[in-house]
Amino acid sequence: MWARLAFSAAAVMTLAGCASGAAGTAAGAPAPATGRAEAAGRLAAVAAEYTLVAIDGHALPYSPKADNDPGVAPTKVVGGTLTVRANGTFLMSTQYSATEAQGERRFDGQFSGSCAPQDEGFRMFWDGGGETPLTVKGDTVIVNNNGVRFHYLRQTR
Repeated sequence: MWARLAFSAAAVMTLAGCASGAAGTAAGAPAPATGRAEAAGRLAAVAAEYTLVAIDGHALPYSPKADNDPGVAPTKVVGGTLTVRANGTFLMSTQYSATEAQGERRFDGQFSGSCAPQDEGFRMFWDGGGETPLTVKGDTVIVNNNGVRFHYLRQTR
């Protein structure tokens, strides 16, 4: 029981990126020297709601490799959303599923932080520490968490 709980917590943190990058980085890091007006314009251009559509090119649901322990049920990512706001904050929600002896168990991971332009892309600063690069290609944003690429597609309304 505890092994599964520990694995689930580790999987959620690993998949969402809370432990990636330089720990202890303050959320709300200052905008780079490109200027506040330009930074605000870049954030406004990417501000939207996005839907998770793939992980490393694999359609959902997908089970990223996390543990080789045969006693631990594989955890699948079954969906997710990413909201980037023009004020430089973000909210990420990821839905997971694990098949256990009692049946399928679903759970959510909720994460938040701030986002700032960096070079040609952006940098996500997670509440609680860590940072992750975010790139934009048309209507797709890619969150690169330690080499695992989460692809989100802009929602149309």
